[in-house]
Amino acid sequence: MRFVTPTPSKNSNNKLRIFILISYVIVINLIFFYSLIFIRSHSNFFKKL
Repeated sequence: MRFVTPTPSKNSNNKLRIFILISYVIVINLIFFYSLIFIRSHSNFFKKL
């Protein structure tokens, strides 16, 4: 029992850390993607002008 109780908290902590890391990476990728789209649309807009 003593050996079993510490492991679940460790696993949950690792899962939480992995989840935070993945969400962080996804958010950065989304921001990068939308900024690229924004820059492209604006460059097209300026080309039309």
